[in-house]
Amino acid sequence: FVDEHGNANLSQSYLFAYSLKHLQEYSEEFGSLTKISKQFKTRLYESFLKQEVEALGQYFTPRVIVQAVIRMAGLDDPTFSYRGKRICDPFCGVGGFLMELLNLNENIMAAFRPDASGKIDEGFVLNGFDKGFEKDDERTIIMAKANMLIYLAEILFQNPTCTQEFAALFNRTFTLFKDNLGTFGYVDAFTDESKQYDYILSNPPYVISGTKIIKEELRKTAKTKGKYTVNAVGLESLGLEWIVNSLKPGGKTFVVIPDGILGRVVPGSKRLRKFILDNCYLDAIVSLPVRAFFANYEHTYIIALTKKDSLSARQDFPVFTYLVSNIGERLTSVKREAIDDNDLPEMIRLFKTYSASKSTAKDYVAPLSRRCKIFSFETFEKGDHWVIDRWWTEEEKIEIGMFEAPHTVTKNELDQAISDFQVSLSEYEAFAEKIEQSISKFTYKSLGDKKLFSLRIGKRKLKNNVVKHSSTDLVPIFSANTTEPFGYISAPNYPASEYNTILWGIDGNFNFSIQRKGRKYIITDHCGAIDILVEDIL
Repeated sequence: FVDEHGNANLSQSYLFAYSLKHLQEYSEEFGSLTKISKQFKTRLYESFLKQEVEALGQYFTPRVIVQAVIRMAGLDDPTFSYRGKRICDPFCGVGGFLMELLNLNENIMAAFRPDASGKIDEGFVLNGFDKGFEKDDERTIIMAKANMLIYLAEILFQNPTCTQEFAALFNRTFTLFKDNLGTFGYVDAFTDESKQYDYILSNPPYVISGTKIIKEELRKTAKTKGKYTVNAVGLESLGLEWIVNSLKPGGKTFVVIPDGILGRVVPGSKRLRKFILDNCYLDAIVSLPVRAFFANYEHTYIIALTKKDSLSARQDFPVFTYLVSNIGERLTSVKREAIDDNDLPEMIRLFKTYSASKSTAKDYVAPLSRRCKIFSFETFEKGDHWVIDRWWTEEEKIEIGMFEAPHTVTKNELDQAISDFQVSLSEYEAFAEKIEQSISKFTYKSLGDKKLFSLRIGKRKLKNNVVKHSSTDLVPIFSANTTEPFGYISAPNYPASEYNTILWGIDGNFNFSIQRKGRKYIITDHCGAIDILVEDIL
């Protein structure tokens, strides 16, 4: 591994080796990572890789949204001419946009296959940038490279003598900037068309605090002085300015942005929106549901832009807008279970139809869905905001299921509801008082007291010894999910537990369960156990 100057980076190498160790352990427990489905690679990102870097506070873009963006851009199309193209995510995190591109387009994936001489000449450019100073900061870009290894696992295993070529590929794909400016300090593409991009797909950081320091450094640094002229609010605004300036004429970008860029009425945000319209054609704005992201409740949007060939060019076609309520995942659940409701496929289909004939789209695209509206360019040019949700009436939002219709009740029904609430409130107060009295009798004990507790972690279990169905002669195995066994194993001589025990999941979302003494069960190294050595605690 090398840094942006080509020098050896030992800390990245150590972190990558650590990641490979975890992947090896994962494959030992759950099976080989070669010959695995595209869907599994996607889900692996959202479980294993997300666990590795979630401590860094990253806001992960859900894969269904990443895939939707790639499909809107048409990069998944088997006929997409990728040769000679330059594609970038300037705020790549663990590389989701770039790697899902490989997942969705087999031709692009195949371009990474070494030739007869063992050389990799993919014929196009993928660039992912991020920044960091400390070892933990570097972990994100290492996870991006580990992510790429997973996606290219089959090709790599088929070409075991080409490891140096793949290492060079990982290094030229992902770059870590180890300074305070990060991507913002890389402004070569602002003026050098050979370094500009055909496509930029990204989800820039949403940060307001500390932006002033970055802006001041940009003004004082010789290379960046005078390059950022908008002076809008937040790092996301700087990110969008970088993206617009780094696009080729005719280049396209699809960016996930927060509502502040679209809705703020302060001068800086107005300047940013004018900067966008001066330099780009506004193709689309798509509203995403508030809970779309794993770790925040920002209301986000996808904005689609095409860089103008000339600043004097004026947009003469309308703008596609769409309201997404569901993305195929249960947004109120930590586990994000799959659900049938999903507006993304319709949005993508209608956007592609709009793109085929923008000037007439209002007549034949908008009538196809109440979630879609086609607005004139002047609506955005002259409007105070671009928050498209405000342009649907409450009645229209009720029709598409975004709001529930008001429910009218009689006076008697209201009186009964108030009475029922008062009864429930009295019951709650009595229950709370009882609990408070019980708590006052409790005594606190330290888990470090070895006379009372014994802490342990389970051992690795290989998947080939595990079956999924229970029977009386099999012993359940608990892993990161302590409430449900992940499988069962034949262990007729395995002893029953001598103690009441609390199990907790080491990886993923925290959960715990209580196992009573006398029960047979086994735990893996993804599960911890607290044996309670006395009878009067539990």
